Amino acid sequence: MSRIPVGQTTVEPVERSERLGKWSGQSVPRKEDRRHLKGQAAFADDGFQQRMSYAHFVRSPHAHARIVSVDTSRAEALDGVYATLTGEEAAELTDPFFQIAPEPGANIEEYCLAVDRVRYQGDAVALVIAESRDIARDAAELVQVDYEPLPAVVDTVTAAAADAPVLHE
Repeated sequence: MSRIPVGQTTVEPVERSERLGKWSGQSVPRKEDRRHLKGQAAFADDGFQQRMSYAHFVRSPHAHARIVSVDTSRAEALDGVYATLTGEEAAELTDPFFQIAPEPGANIEEYCLAVDRVRYQGDAVALVIAESRDIARDAAELVQVDYEPLPAVVDTVTAAAADAPVLHE
């Protein structure tokens, strides 16, 4: 093999077989198995801090719909719920995400929660923050969201049609 100059030094290329020979096709001993099997492993979710809270998102069941109203009053009344946040509130409190797309995509205003309409099934519509994961999940089920379903497109051929529903005006 020839030498390749790099600055003031030279680097000798390494054969592929030399590079992979140590690991390729070999069983690598796992170090974490014993603690996992004994139930002694620590995970990020195992951490706890004083006054820690949990968040649960309310997500859209629709692929495309206009949000008519969001009522969080029943969730807020539940003991252990610290706060709720809707898309409208998020839009008032924050700036939209920055867009790196060229025009016209750069004109899209998008927030951390859906504002006015949902554009895919599972789009986050509201957020509940509570003292436990279970309370947050239960409170999220109490959030009432009224939707007006809009036509959805599920394939690229239909999306390219001139009369296809538009997600972003």
